[in-house]
Amino acid sequence: VKYSFRPTSPHKTAEPNQRTPNHLRQAIQNHLADHPATFDLCVQFQTDPQAMPIENALIKWDETASPFVTVAQLTINPQDITADENQQKGQELAFNPWHTSAAHRPLGGINRVRRAVYEEMAKLRHTSE
Repeated sequence: VKYSFRPTSPHKTAEPNQRTPNHLRQAIQNHLADHPATFDLCVQFQTDPQAMPIENALIKWDETASPFVTVAQLTINPQDITADENQQKGQELAFNPWHTSAAHRPLGGINRVRRAVYEEMAKLRHTSE
């Protein structure tokens, strides 16, 4: 499958007039100050291994042959992301799609490379001050 998070929040944060190194952080901070952020987690199933290859990420999977299906909703409640405890919690987190059972492990060469990169990035982030 391919995964997609699609925003569903009724409140939309305005695009910044000028992009800065922290404009995305500022947009998240502004949004979560007063509003939840909500997303649909969608999956697209591989229905044809020839037309929808796992090893070639350049080939777009046809959504008419296999439309994305919503399987869950994610809600991030309003919060102050600048609070000290949230800053510390954020530094301790590490996303890795390999944190799963063997039956749901990511497939393909791109994901094998991602595994090594995510592990090294987490090590670097957790050891640097």
